Amino acid sequence: MLTWIANFLEGRKIKVKVNGHLSDTVEPDNGTPKGSVISPLIFNLIMNTLNMAIDAHNKQSPPGDRTELAQFVDDGATWVTSPNPHSVLLKGQKVLEVIEKWSNEWGFTINPNKTLMLMVCRQPYLKVLAKSNKVTPELKLCGKALEIAPTAKFLGMYFDQYLTWHHHINNLVNRCEKDINLLRLISGTNWGANKKTKLMLYNSLIMSKINYGSTAYASACKSQLKRLDVIQSKALRVVTGAYKTTNKMAVLVETAQLPLDITREVNMLKYWARSSRLGENLPINNTIKALKECPSTIERVRNGHTGRKELRTQPYTREVNRLLDKYQLSEVNIQEPVFSYNAGIMVTTPDLSLKCFINKTEDTTQAKHITEMHIMKHYRSHYHIYTDGSKNPSENKAGAAFVVFDPYSKEICSSALKLDPRVSIFTCEATAIQHALKWIPENMPRNIAIFTDSLSVLQSINTGRSQSRSDIIVDIIHKISHLSKIGIRFPNMGPESCRHYGKRKGRSTSKARVRKWSPKTGQISSI
Repeated sequence: MLTWIANFLEGRKIKVKVNGHLSDTVEPDNGTPKGSVISPLIFNLIMNTLNMAIDAHNKQSPPGDRTELAQFVDDGATWVTSPNPHSVLLKGQKVLEVIEKWSNEWGFTINPNKTLMLMVCRQPYLKVLAKSNKVTPELKLCGKALEIAPTAKFLGMYFDQYLTWHHHINNLVNRCEKDINLLRLISGTNWGANKKTKLMLYNSLIMSKINYGSTAYASACKSQLKRLDVIQSKALRVVTGAYKTTNKMAVLVETAQLPLDITREVNMLKYWARSSRLGENLPINNTIKALKECPSTIERVRNGHTGRKELRTQPYTREVNRLLDKYQLSEVNIQEPVFSYNAGIMVTTPDLSLKCFINKTEDTTQAKHITEMHIMKHYRSHYHIYTDGSKNPSENKAGAAFVVFDPYSKEICSSALKLDPRVSIFTCEATAIQHALKWIPENMPRNIAIFTDSLSVLQSINTGRSQSRSDIIVDIIHKISHLSKIGIRFPNMGPESCRHYGKRKGRSTSKARVRKWSPKTGQISSI
């Protein structure tokens, strides 16, 4: 493989065509072909060596002089910390020398004109250095002094030397004001886009900008965050056509939107749910855990243990701990990342043909007849397994269940599970199928048809992907493949609207009940 990649990269020649004229042929010294499938992978492999170089530098440095690195494609940022601004500059220069050495070894060219230095501290760093009576050292990269900037942009976020996020929110407000003007252009009392279209534009143009990086800039002071609340109010009044004097909460209710402070909390908890699955592999998880086990000065101030003034804002690592306690999420188990290996998997395509003829929400005699005829025509000689999941928010209950019938419509087995009431209905329906598949190897029926009324679950099984519970969907696919290999036949997963035929788990699975519709009497009975 390495020889093949080397042969692919070596000896390449390029030309440039301008106005119909070709340049001379040039053999590039380095680089990968543009548009090649393997080029991004090779680039990532080379860029990963920078992290290795920084790690080697950290091993040779004292424990308190650790250098951190953040990378995204060809953008990167590195930072060091120290209580003394003079010593932090000396540490930064050593890191730049490591980066310069790495770039020379791997053939990269770093542009010093696009590289900035930002010193984050409580006081203006030049005044601090002047008080120390020391010569201000320069940070140099490739022989050029780096620009000392009051703000620096990294991945769309503007960082300032006090981390107040003032510059970032200013930029955000200006960009959103332009989007509001666009909404005004398509709005009118008797013409223009309707409310649904304008709300879609609001979410795609304005909320996408506000949500980006909200977990970071949520530590800004309240006066800055209120400026974004004004932007939201303006935009929603344009969307709804309301007067300028209309109360903010009224337009939020009318458009079914959350206030921005709650939106930021939701974004924080979503990020926590995604990142916590990586455990100790993600350094921020260790920080969150350490702050929870050993409260810092800020937590002690909040609890009234010192006489210092309480800080108005909190960074993400401390704020997320407060939210976990507030919403009682500290003990919730987060699903671990699912990495599926699909080689050798026997794919079973679900039968979704009935969704073209009937609507499962319409409980009509014709729909029952169509479903019955479809099942009798295609699955007469099969064991029928009817699955269902149910969720009752008012009683705070959720469950999953299945019932099995032989080819002669005789009930063989039924089983029900009580689930965590916080799970979604999708999880209930998928768990019912997963539970039914565990019963099959113990009894070994040969021809099986599994029926469910959840179209979303069948579509996830068909595509092999799920945004919410990929672990259950992958497990179902692997179980079906394994059972198919040992001789158990799954012609498909059955029609989506099996509720009209009835012989399945009923709606009240939270109470572990089964109800079935008998094809002989047409009556519904509860067991």
